[in-house]
Amino acid sequence: MPTLLAEMPEQEFCSLVHDAQKGSDQAIQTLLKLFEPKMEKLSWFIRMPREDSKQYMRLGLLQMIQNNIAAK
Repeated sequence: MPTLLAEMPEQEFCSLVHDAQKGSDQAIQTLLKLFEPKMEKLSWFIRMPREDSKQYMRLGLLQMIQNNIAAK
């Protein structure tokens, strides 16, 4: 399993997102782990405590996954 988002083939990423949309806790944890380095970098530019901004981004990612389920 790749540890960086850029290392993951598109088909594998799509499959992971699909599994997360079906409610797979493992897929959700993997997605959060893959996006963690990006969220860490972005947290420096958000004017709030870093942990709060990363938590906000995690929540946003989870909401995007859940909202896609509701749209189907």
